[in-house]
Amino acid sequence: MLQHRVHYNYIYTRRIRVELTIKRTLLIIRIFVVLVTYFITAVISKFFRKRKIAPRTIIFSISANQIWKDSTPGDLKSILSETRFAQYFSIENSIWQVRSLNFNRYFRNEIVFDAARYILINCLTWSLFLRILVDSITSVCYKDFDTNKTSTQSLIEELIDGFTWKQFFGSQHSQIELITTLSSGLKLPICFREEYAKQTHRIMLWYSNNSFQITNRHATVKTQHPLANFSKEIDLNLVWSSSQKRELESLDLGACQIIGPIHFQKHYDLSVAKEKQSKELRVAFFDVIPIQHLQLGNFYSSKACRNNLLSTVELLSTVCRSENMNLTFVLKPKREYKLKYHDRAYIELCTSLAETKKIIVEEAQVNLYSFLSGVDLVLGVPFTSPVQLAHHLGIKAAYVSFESSEWNVSKNLDGIEVLFDLNELELFIREFFIRSGFQKLV
Repeated sequence: MLQHRVHYNYIYTRRIRVELTIKRTLLIIRIFVVLVTYFITAVISKFFRKRKIAPRTIIFSISANQIWKDSTPGDLKSILSETRFAQYFSIENSIWQVRSLNFNRYFRNEIVFDAARYILINCLTWSLFLRILVDSITSVCYKDFDTNKTSTQSLIEELIDGFTWKQFFGSQHSQIELITTLSSGLKLPICFREEYAKQTHRIMLWYSNNSFQITNRHATVKTQHPLANFSKEIDLNLVWSSSQKRELESLDLGACQIIGPIHFQKHYDLSVAKEKQSKELRVAFFDVIPIQHLQLGNFYSSKACRNNLLSTVELLSTVCRSENMNLTFVLKPKREYKLKYHDRAYIELCTSLAETKKIIVEEAQVNLYSFLSGVDLVLGVPFTSPVQLAHHLGIKAAYVSFESSEWNVSKNLDGIEVLFDLNELELFIREFFIRSGFQKLV
């Protein structure tokens, strides 16, 4: 019996080794195919293009929606030229990496699909180009790749982009500015992470104020903050508020400067009247859509999100009826609803409220400045960024969180009150009526 087991283990171990050998061989073949294809196309492109002046500023993680749907390249350039940005970096000689497969949109010289490839083809000498090619091929022989998780994009980043950035930064006589946003997720571009990145000045634009973790009061295990991965990879953070600055500094994420709300959308001048002579209350509600597979132990659970929305709608309707006042309640979703990803019960509630004319559901990609110009009051769940934007613009705003007893949620954030129950919300609304001068319907 023991002899059979030993033989079985030997056969099993040998089979695993053979499978790993085959996987690694196939991976090596794929790597060389990727390298050959990449460099052949790069050589052809480089041969027919004139060498360009190297950019001084490189902006990463701008999404296609941000530059073409939420705004325009001209608007974005105007926004980033504002004094509050210009005192920290310049976009006069810059390129913007925008990951979009619609190549017809690349009608401006500063917009590129792949910043590293742009640098390799347009800004480096042939000698540096050949050195990158040799380094890339050599590294294949010594690098230990994960045969299960290595995608083509990660191969290009590790084998080509890294060497490209290293040679580019080393060949420049002045410091390069690297700008990124939260669109990069929890892993910054490789040129931010490697040792050679210390030759640059790395800046994070926090276009969202959602850096705060809402922790459970009964949690026994303290988990690492997801943003802790950025430690030592950012030199300067441009943030919205003092609370965000404190949060990021506590994580040792580099220097922080407060510059106010950052939205890559065309700005509109809002004239918010101190005395409102309207007989209609126009309320905007900003939500966070619950995710199907993230319900248990999640602050943004389906039950909590539905309760926040439904209770707010019902109370506002009751108060407005008692004051003989019309109510227009507009729900602004954080993102477009997707049944395969978002919670079905929450989407069905929103649909039902819209069908019964209790609320209006606005498009997710609406321009916030234009949208906020048409509302009197802004509410949202903690700590959605548009609520803080409204507060910054002088619009009365508050957070609502009716199921927070199990969570560590502060009562006030940067001067914006958090309303924990319906009594607080009703008092907030009635005080708003008095201070804003709303008139009842006759």
